[in-house]
Amino acid sequence: MELTADNIAAEVSGMTPCIMVVEDDDSTRATLKEALKPLGRVVDFGNPQDALSYLDGHGCVDAIITDMMMKEMHGVEFCTQVRERFNRDFLPILIYSSFNDPQLEKLAFDAGANDFIEKPISFFRLQMRIQVHLQNKSLYDQLQETAQRDGLSQLFNRHAFLEHAAAEFKRAARMGYCMGLYLFDVDHFKHYNDTYGHLAGDKVIKLVAKTLKASFAREGEVIGRFAGDEFIALSTSPTPASVDAHTSKLAKAVEDIHIKLDGVKTRITLSIGVAILDMSIAKSANHVEPLETIKQLIEQADEQMYISKRNGRDQIHSQLIDQQLVQQGAGAA
Repeated sequence: MELTADNIAAEVSGMTPCIMVVEDDDSTRATLKEALKPLGRVVDFGNPQDALSYLDGHGCVDAIITDMMMKEMHGVEFCTQVRERFNRDFLPILIYSSFNDPQLEKLAFDAGANDFIEKPISFFRLQMRIQVHLQNKSLYDQLQETAQRDGLSQLFNRHAFLEHAAAEFKRAARMGYCMGLYLFDVDHFKHYNDTYGHLAGDKVIKLVAKTLKASFAREGEVIGRFAGDEFIALSTSPTPASVDAHTSKLAKAVEDIHIKLDGVKTRITLSIGVAILDMSIAKSANHVEPLETIKQLIEQADEQMYISKRNGRDQIHSQLIDQQLVQQGAGAA
């Protein structure tokens, strides 16, 4: 079979990949965009800062190709800033340059580039290189998906949740958003296991997971199974009021969780705790370590959840966290 650009595109499995082109020369950028179209959807930016803003706004891309020499930002600096957001495996970056300089190439790889290509660019070679990176990323994504999922609920496991939550923390801090950390505990879960058997308990877990997943399906939201009959979620919103509004919608959603056990329709209730952090505070505290702060938010949400339990279960309690927690997080880091 003849190897063509169309055949290359056919080899890239899964959903249509998205490739980002960052180049400040309009003519070169247009040419690159046209050459890469057979491989998937192409988004292009003349200003590297605009490209970073796109990534911060949850623009999902599968590979980046960027020029080394640009007026607004050097390609190495752009690559460094992308790597602060995404690791090498998650988002491959190819840098190209008209300078045949091994030292410059080393700088590119040290900054986190996956590949380096010299000008003049052979577009067929470029397509080949991008194809390999897309295939590697697809394999990485599949492996990550398998490793990060809880087998019963199909939500993120605890480790994966913390990893994704830390990434969302960084994004929310850059944008000055608020962050709500939710903990859920299934009320009287032991009763379901003891009375109806562990398979019935598994059905309860799956049903609760399905309901919560639907409630945390927006960009900037993460949902996971925390431990046993406990679930954890994170949501980012522009203001504390918008976090409260989301919590109100969540309360309505969990009111309608019903399951048939031994032919009897039974309502499943949850005790919920919420810790809300104004990320405009964290935005000015660049020294704050995301994972440490998230762990402290979990502690605060856990306290609110137990207030819900002590007060009779089947309710939500929340707390707006002040700047002191952020400062404590910075000290713990």
